[in-house]
Amino acid sequence: MKIRELQEDDLEILIPKYIEYYNSEGGTWTEELAYRRLHQLLATPYSYGLLIYDEDLAGFAIGKFSYFDDTVVFFLEEIVIFKDYQRNGYGSTLMEELESEVQAQGASKINLLTTESELHQNFYEKLGYTKSDFLVTMRKDI
Repeated sequence: MKIRELQEDDLEILIPKYIEYYNSEGGTWTEELAYRRLHQLLATPYSYGLLIYDEDLAGFAIGKFSYFDDTVVFFLEEIVIFKDYQRNGYGSTLMEELESEVQAQGASKINLLTTESELHQNFYEKLGYTKSDFLVTMRKDI
């Protein structure tokens, strides 16, 4: 496994794999929409992302640093391990490297949103993440 920082040039190889991953789960991603999503994340000020790969791209993680008066928080926006690489340690390895890198850049916390899926929540709990007792996600359909 190799890990390196995600760059704008990586979108060319990332977009088709992103579309394949999500559309295999019933998504309707197009090349334009996937580009908008990934470029938006990468172009956000203070964004930071990593790629993990072996022979081929295995996955990625991306988020952004947010600065407050008393702390720096890294908000993990997206992590995807492509299906052929799941359950082989790629996700854990990528998260451990991400934690190390963002801590070295000043973050003292990582916040993320995940689905109600027990599988996803168990993955994060295994890595030491807990449900926040400070933040609550709220929404309004408009």
